[in-house]
Amino acid sequence: MTPTTTAGFTLVELLVAMALLSIMLVALGAVESSTMKASNEITGEASRLQALQDAAGYVGDRVRAASVLSTSLSVNGSACDLTPAAGNLPCFAVLVGEVRQIGANAQYDANAYLYLVYRLVARTQLASADRTPSTWADANTYALVESRQLVCAPNAAAPVLPCAATTVTGVSTAIPTSIPTSITTTATNVLMDYATLDQNPGTFTAFSNTASTTSAPGQLVLRFRQKQQQRGQTIYTPRSGPFELTVQRRN
Repeated sequence: MTPTTTAGFTLVELLVAMALLSIMLVALGAVESSTMKASNEITGEASRLQALQDAAGYVGDRVRAASVLSTSLSVNGSACDLTPAAGNLPCFAVLVGEVRQIGANAQYDANAYLYLVYRLVARTQLASADRTPSTWADANTYALVESRQLVCAPNAAAPVLPCAATTVTGVSTAIPTSIPTSITTTATNVLMDYATLDQNPGTFTAFSNTASTTSAPGQLVLRFRQKQQQRGQTIYTPRSGPFELTVQRRN
């Protein structure tokens, strides 16, 4: 009688197969983790870049609509200069007109005027509610802020200058034509956090302006960049250098 032989795997073969399977699972997990990390980094960078572009676009729109651009003045007792002295941060101001309704009367011309000041400030100057707590960010980054002063507006309790619309009771509009050398602002908005002037190597100029002429109001160049720390690494947005927006002034 011939003995029956049963086919199967030996213990050694099973152990080898399990070891190979474990190696494949570990490799697959590493690839998945790396892919998710790269995806999160790309998503985070895209979000930061969008926020940076939004801030630049907002400031650019205000500059385009401004009737006056001032590159040197005093704001709240501090110097505000486009190209400040060493140790100070860049700053400029614009005079902007906007439309505000007067009662039930339709209004189509600018009848309210504001001084808008844009400057980089030390992050520690922000109210605690306006910044995420970060000792590293406080010591290494700035914030871009907008502060404003209402010049005149319909029904303003105490306008700085008289302001009335020509379409209302036939009164001529008094439009300010310049920004005084010293102004005081009230409300302040944070437009961008984690701002930096780092340009590897060295630093870059945040704001620069071409001189106005009779035929051309000039151009203002805005350059923005952010710096944050993640997992002990310094992350720049954009990575290659500052985001640049050239604003053609209209007035």
